[in-house]
Amino acid sequence: MKKICISGYFGFDNIGDEAVLQAMIRSIRAKIKDVEIIVLSDNPEKTAADYQVIAYDRWRWFELRRAIKSADLLISGGGSLFQDITGRKSLLYYLHIIKMALRRKKPVIVYSQGIGPIKSAWGQKRTVKVLRKVKKITVRDEDSAKTLQAWGFRRGRVKVTADPVLNLGDLERAEVRLEFSALGAEDRDYILRPPVTAETGGTLDVSATIADAQAAPTPPVTDLEATIVLDDLRRLLTAKRAATAETAADGTAVPQREEAKEEAAPAAGEAAGQAGNRTAAPETPETPETPAAPAAPAAPAAPEAPETQETQETSETSETPEIPEAPEIPETQATEAEETGNTEEAPAEKADIEKEAAAESAVEAAETVEAAETPPEGAESSAEAAVSPAESRAAADPVPLAALKKEGEKWAAFSIRQWDGLPVEDIAAAADLMIEAGYRILFLPFQYPDDNRMEKDIIAKINGPVLEIDRNLTPAEMLYCLDQVDFLFGMRLHALIIGAALGIPFASLSYDPKIDGFVKSVGLEVTGSLESYDRETFLERFKKDLTGAEAIRATLEETLPDLREKAEEATDYVAELLARAR
Repeated sequence: MKKICISGYFGFDNIGDEAVLQAMIRSIRAKIKDVEIIVLSDNPEKTAADYQVIAYDRWRWFELRRAIKSADLLISGGGSLFQDITGRKSLLYYLHIIKMALRRKKPVIVYSQGIGPIKSAWGQKRTVKVLRKVKKITVRDEDSAKTLQAWGFRRGRVKVTADPVLNLGDLERAEVRLEFSALGAEDRDYILRPPVTAETGGTLDVSATIADAQAAPTPPVTDLEATIVLDDLRRLLTAKRAATAETAADGTAVPQREEAKEEAAPAAGEAAGQAGNRTAAPETPETPETPAAPAAPAAPAAPEAPETQETQETSETSETPEIPEAPEIPETQATEAEETGNTEEAPAEKADIEKEAAAESAVEAAETVEAAETPPEGAESSAEAAVSPAESRAAADPVPLAALKKEGEKWAAFSIRQWDGLPVEDIAAAADLMIEAGYRILFLPFQYPDDNRMEKDIIAKINGPVLEIDRNLTPAEMLYCLDQVDFLFGMRLHALIIGAALGIPFASLSYDPKIDGFVKSVGLEVTGSLESYDRETFLERFKKDLTGAEAIRATLEETLPDLREKAEEATDYVAELLARAR
């Protein structure tokens, strides 16, 4: 079995370079059978697990020698390895890897790389010296080919292909979930109560939010509940009238108002208990706990003695939450004896009227308690909502990013990187323009956590809520995120490449010639360049790109098919060289 060793900027959690590696591996395995792939990585364990390859530590020289010695071919790339913008050590490292392979007479191919910029004369000289000895050079854009020609390479020696990531659009996605607690209030509410559509089927609709449940208006007691309360009070009044008649016959004074008040409160408590107390009532002085097993409410009856009534009230206090005491009976209907000073008993009709008034007050008290405790029809009470298992799971479980996008809503992704002279306020102003145009902003880090540090400075200046992915992503996860996006603003090269592969219109801010080279290859122009930055020009072009999104999409549809075919040509050269390798 033939072996291929790949050298590049792998294992550093840079999504662009990881996407390059994944695209290369897919292409090689699709075109070359029975091949073993070796990758030089900063994180060999993770690289081996992610791509099912053999991985060696790129910093251990004895592992480098073993990897190159065992390989039949060395691939240098992709990406932008031959440049000294990020430092000359990086350039020397990749040139040295090629020299190690050449010393062992291993064929070398430069795989769809971006060349330059190399500003130092000694860097250009060393690069030319090493690259003249490789078997094949393929570059990803015309500007790279022109750079090599300017260094003395013949046109036929260099083949222009395209970035392999352009063919990664059909990669299986990996869902990205956000922590529920990290979402804004609007997103948390939307997740708990999403619209029921044919697509969602209401699968995420768990219940109302806790805040909404607490704030929701409570309806009056239902007819059935009111009937139960009134029936109980009528039975109580019937028994009471019988007791009153017997007492009057014996000549004993009847305690009218106080007795009615004392009996109205237990009646309201029993009625509320039957309806079901769900929430705690206002605090009242503590009562001694009476150990007792829960029991069904007893049928209302006239209390036989004060001791029995006191026992009943104590039992209710221990078994059910306390309820507000029924209001005192109005004293407007004073007895005739009180008005005239006569101490004789009032007529029975007068007592009945007062008892009816006491009953009505008890009913009102019961309705007040029940209304405060009865939730809206079809919804949980606030106490139950606070501990609802479904809602607890929803609040604890991470939320799929796609579930946050409302029907008809437009999203725009921002991919920013740290760079000297970055116009933070102008990028925030561009985001504000998108928000005004109806877009929701999503920040995506291609190099975590470096990009997030820069993003937070910009987010702080944006006049509106944004979403930010604050963790490292894989290429499959990044594709999933960009699937939700309708427009892209990018500085990172592979953010633009992946966006273009998915047909997403974009605006670009160039910090490196490789950005200009790619944007030109798809028939577009950069929105702004940090090399010659002008605020007014940048914002005017950004507005133009935003309003002309559909025209940009059409241009991408026209130019991408040819680029995708070119991206596969680099692997064809790998297959040819490997077939001739001894």
